[in-house]
Amino acid sequence: MKVIQHVNHDIKNNEFKFIPTNNSSKVWGRSVYVYSYCIEYSQCLNQKELLKNIKNSFNFVNHNSDYSYNFVLSDFYVKDKMVFLDIAYTSNEATLEYLQDLAKIKKAPKE
Repeated sequence: MKVIQHVNHDIKNNEFKFIPTNNSSKVWGRSVYVYSYCIEYSQCLNQKELLKNIKNSFNFVNHNSDYSYNFVLSDFYVKDKMVFLDIAYTSNEATLEYLQDLAKIKKAPKE
């Protein structure tokens, strides 16, 4: 929520609203802490600008939090005025391994 509040502050004349989604950590199991969020926004935004603001917000929250772990954006896409985010909480080894596996998939050559 802190990340979205920060994004909402950075992007003027827009309003974000959370939409309930499924808990991705149930799919992955093994204590992988990844959660899906969907945010509806009121005005069309440039996707690159939005992603940049979200990443900046993650950096701000991670830098200014008292948590012993970080929040990591593991997936992001925009569709029909909806922003879909997967957020990993890097609080254990299983979640870090999940993020490493995602990085490998992203680097793999596409067929």
